[in-house]
Amino acid sequence: MKKTVSLLLLFCLLTGIFGLAAAEGSPKVLDFPKSGFTFTVPDYIENMEGGIFSISDYGETSYKSGIITAYAVYLPRTTEEINALQKQMEGQPADYTTSEEFQALYLEFVAPRTELFILFGLAEGKTWETDVLTMDGAEMLKDPVKIGDCDGFTFYMTTLTPEAVQTRMEQVDPALREAFIDALNRLMGQPELFALKERDKSDQPPEPGTQIDFEATDLDGNPVTRADLTAGSKVTMITFWQTFCGPCKEEMPELDRLVREYGDKGLNVVGCVCDAVTESTLETAKEIDGEHLFRNVKITASVNQALPARGTPTTYFIDGEGKILDYPIASTLPEDYIAALEDYLNGKTDTFQALLKQKVDGDETPAQADEEQTYTVFFVDQNGEPVPEVMAAFCTAEQCNNVESDEDGKVVYKGPADTYHITIVEVPEGYSEDYNDDVYTEKYSCSVTVVIEKE
Repeated sequence: MKKTVSLLLLFCLLTGIFGLAAAEGSPKVLDFPKSGFTFTVPDYIENMEGGIFSISDYGETSYKSGIITAYAVYLPRTTEEINALQKQMEGQPADYTTSEEFQALYLEFVAPRTELFILFGLAEGKTWETDVLTMDGAEMLKDPVKIGDCDGFTFYMTTLTPEAVQTRMEQVDPALREAFIDALNRLMGQPELFALKERDKSDQPPEPGTQIDFEATDLDGNPVTRADLTAGSKVTMITFWQTFCGPCKEEMPELDRLVREYGDKGLNVVGCVCDAVTESTLETAKEIDGEHLFRNVKITASVNQALPARGTPTTYFIDGEGKILDYPIASTLPEDYIAALEDYLNGKTDTFQALLKQKVDGDETPAQADEEQTYTVFFVDQNGEPVPEVMAAFCTAEQCNNVESDEDGKVVYKGPADTYHITIVEVPEGYSEDYNDDVYTEKYSCSVTVVIEKE
């Protein structure tokens, strides 16, 4: 199967502009369900040249971080400029998006993109001075306006300073730049445009202390329960993995070592394989299982509901009665949790809790502190038609995160800027499963197109 890697961020942006710009039919209200608010687009923004091409709805930056972030980005390009660019793209060869000409065009077109607003939600104990002004780029922010309190967070909104806008939009027509600065000033005086609501927490892990139960099957199809897996152990590590996930397989020898070293002290390790859904992946899972000491089961809806995992590898710690001990860890490094695990096996919880709290508050690896980047993958067939319901994974040396293509064959992944190895986990019925080629993102480019052969 042929796969084409190409830089298509410009087309991503055009799609976003047409979806959210100030043209006729654009929505008047933008929804941020994970962060817990809506934004009503005022006329003075809706009627400006250009429009909102990107909204980032992060919610809490990590498990129990106590900080919510969300923002919208404005691109000051007229409809005429967008139409002209589209015409310029028509008839170009397939590899045009990798050319220097296209790279220069892309940089020229999107360089003036500028944040329309940035919203922060701060939990109790978090402050603007200690948790926002210490962030990179905070010197570009105005003093915030308080939006209100909701769901345990105090929400603040801010925009860029005029100096920051001047820098971002240096090449833009001065009149449009001044109009945008004026719009930001007006926006800062209208906190009522932001309506707070309860956040969508469907992807949040259960609270520590939650009693969980589930039913699964082993790799031979035999039924097992949570009680079967945790009975007789002080601590059970349940680690989620996938057959293609390099970081998952790299951590398995360390899990074997933990079994040998701590098994007689009350530690049990269980692997839960997430992609053993076809004959070939099940056989691969069985081969991997046979090389290691810990037991493996297949994920089920029951397991996923009890222990949601955003990516692989992800590990939960559970006691012998099925109570979750703390928030999950996404790590391949035992040194991130081994000292706390030893304390927990000895009946101590304070070290374990403190270490995991530090981990989820984002004080650890450079990858967590790195700047965010948005990556888009388009799945198409050999005729250029979109392929929905493709399950793919974005993998780094540390973790793999699954995504599924929508009805337009598109998936969007947001994470630290990195070179991601894209692996196809599952294709819909009627499409070829021959997807062994390597596909990688560029660290600072948005888009990759992958061809899935239609049978």
